Amino acid sequence: MGQTANRQKPSFWSFIRMVKDEESMTVRSARLARRGNAPPARKAKYRKLEQRICELKTQYATGRKTLYDYWSALTHVIGTFA
Repeated sequence: MGQTANRQKPSFWSFIRMVKDEESMTVRSARLARRGNAPPARKAKYRKLEQRICELKTQYATGRKTLYDYWSALTHVIGTFA
């Protein structure tokens, strides 16, 4: 999906191919999940991002961060990983 989606104006047929490929990957993942297979491991980048967001949520919930500090830190973390 990356190459086709990154083009400024992909052709209609390349867009259709991209949607069909995405659909087939989604159907395959759903089929594997129904069978009880473990989901594929996420990249370390995204595991680290989730961990940092959870830490921020905990700090906000316990009162160690104000709402302003929480949102500032959250936007920084997401911007860093994007």
